[in-house]
Amino acid sequence: MKTIKLALIALSLISFSTSAFSGSINYEIKKEIKKTLKSLNSDPQDDYQYINNYKKVIAKRDLNRDGRKDVVVELGYCEKTACHKTTRFYSVVVFKGIKKNNYRYFDKVGYSFDGKVKVKKGKIIVSDLDYYTDNNDPMKSDPSCCPSLKTKTIYKMKKKKLVKIGKHVTRKK
Repeated sequence: MKTIKLALIALSLISFSTSAFSGSINYEIKKEIKKTLKSLNSDPQDDYQYINNYKKVIAKRDLNRDGRKDVVVELGYCEKTACHKTTRFYSVVVFKGIKKNNYRYFDKVGYSFDGKVKVKKGKIIVSDLDYYTDNNDPMKSDPSCCPSLKTKTIYKMKKKKLVKIGKHVTRKK
């Protein structure tokens, strides 16, 4: 009987230690939202909120070739008082597959506008907009409402973080 009790205790400790570091994808997403909001609102003058129901699961694929599916999620945030395209912030978050239906936060990258995120051949591609800035003639720079640069940034999972492996910028006409 003691052997069974010890085995059950050992099993519960192993289960607890695994769950303390990783969890279901929904649990991990909620943790990430809470952590990001705490960071965004660390300045008392800032007041950001999670854009309700703005959670897109972009892909469930093995991005790092370890035999387990990883999850790429896009999350959106915005100022509470004036939520519009220039106050929105999005993050592309990668959760590493630990075992079936169990994930751990891996890394994230952010972008500012209503971009598009896709996963292709193990790479995360973020298409977004950015501002053109002319340091010599500020009048030629983009106004805050209207970015004119199209960007496409490519990331890949490497060891313990997402690494930018390419960026392409074009000017909108």
